[in-house]
Amino acid sequence: MPFESTPITGVLGDQSASLLGHACIRAGDIKNTYGTGCFMLMHTGNEVKYSTSGLLTTVAYSIRGETAYAIEGSVAVAGAAVEWLREKIGLVSGTAELCKSADRMR
Repeated sequence: MPFESTPITGVLGDQSASLLGHACIRAGDIKNTYGTGCFMLMHTGNEVKYSTSGLLTTVAYSIRGETAYAIEGSVAVAGAAVEWLREKIGLVSGTAELCKSADRMR
């Protein structure tokens, strides 16, 4: 195997990587990502903080021995719900139409 002596020097899950990728590196910084699901992470600094609203506490990342934490909330089927409305129900032709409908409901 050509890589068996190559050390693994970093591992991040997709949401934690996104937190760093969006430069959310200070306590209070928040990012959302949208795809099949919708995920919100809020950087809480180097102390574990617990949600009073049912959100998850998670390790955001650890760099040079310093660990940062985050609070995470998710909607598991955000994008999948739009696909279901389009493909299975035929209620909308796509995301743009759904957004226009939501704007009209305000």
